[in-house]
Amino acid sequence: MDVSNTEPKIGEIKKVVQRVIESKNIGEFSIKVHKINMEKREQEVRWRPVIHTIAEGLMSQKEYKVKGVGYSNHPSPMTITIKTTVSSSDPKAKELGNKIEKMVIDFINSTEAKKAVKDDPYKIIVVYSKDKKKLNQITLP
Repeated sequence: MDVSNTEPKIGEIKKVVQRVIESKNIGEFSIKVHKINMEKREQEVRWRPVIHTIAEGLMSQKEYKVKGVGYSNHPSPMTITIKTTVSSSDPKAKELGNKIEKMVIDFINSTEAKKAVKDDPYKIIVVYSKDKKKLNQITLP
C-alpha cells in the first residue's frame, strides 16, 4: 500500500485495511506500507509523457543509434539516461552525443513540454553501451 511520507496515521490506516480484509473472509494478508514522496510522485507523473516522447523520437530515428531511454528522480534532479549502440572511442561519438543532447534540450524547452516539466532542474546523461562510458552529461537549469 502506498502512503504519503507525511501521513501521520499510518498505523490507523493499516488497522482499517486489516479490518476490511478480515470482514471479507478472503484469508490472511500482510499489509506492506510504502512511504512515498508525493512531490516526487507528482513530478514523475508530469515528466512521464515527456520522457516517452523523447524515447520514441530518438529510437525511431536510426541516425541517433539510441537503444534505450530511462529516467529517475531519486535522487534529484530528474535524470534522463540515454543509451546508444556507439562506443565512446568512435570518432563521431562526441558529436552524436551533442546532437542527442541538443534534441532533448530543444524538446524539453518546447511549449508543450515546458507545461509538464515546469522549472524542474534536470540532468541528461548520454551513455554508450559498448563500454558504458558517459560521453555527455549536462544539468539544467
